[in-house]
Amino acid sequence: MADDAAELDREYGKRMKALRDDRGLTQAEVVRRMKEAGVRYMNASTLSRIESGLRALRLSEADALSGIYAFPLSMLTLREPSFDTANKTMRRLDESRSRHAAFRRLVSELVTDQLDAPGLARGLDLIYQRATDEDLLRRVDKLKRNLQEFAGIDLEAELAEIREHATQERDRLWKRVKPQEMNDGEHQAEA
Repeated sequence: MADDAAELDREYGKRMKALRDDRGLTQAEVVRRMKEAGVRYMNASTLSRIESGLRALRLSEADALSGIYAFPLSMLTLREPSFDTANKTMRRLDESRSRHAAFRRLVSELVTDQLDAPGLARGLDLIYQRATDEDLLRRVDKLKRNLQEFAGIDLEAELAEIREHATQERDRLWKRVKPQEMNDGEHQAEA
């Protein structure tokens, strides 16, 4: 029974270290965040002992780490390889959220730029009316055409096209991966 508990402590310790490593955090950063979360007695030595399985993880510590790693506490008790799958899924979800936030900022900037394009074109009209240099007139005219073209881009249609392409690419890749997973499963069953 004691051996089972020690093995479980080692397993949870490995999981805590994997989560920390996956998030690119140092032990010092985790200790600081744990103290901020109310686990005031935590220090680098204790965290190291937990991660190496030499000390059992307390529920209050697991709860704090769950918040720090943005990983549901209930998923910590999953058996291998479910834990790895859950961890990879959570990491991918975090990355997707970051990409989504960046995407929203870029789209917002793009829409603002597109809305500003007609006003910029009107400003170019003023420059064009006052300019006498032929080279400047050609450049202003070209810039005005580019602005008009940019203002005419249908962003919704562009997004729909990107979505369709991404869906097709995902489906294409999935068709390649799925047979491989089935073959891996057959090899595991034979072993």
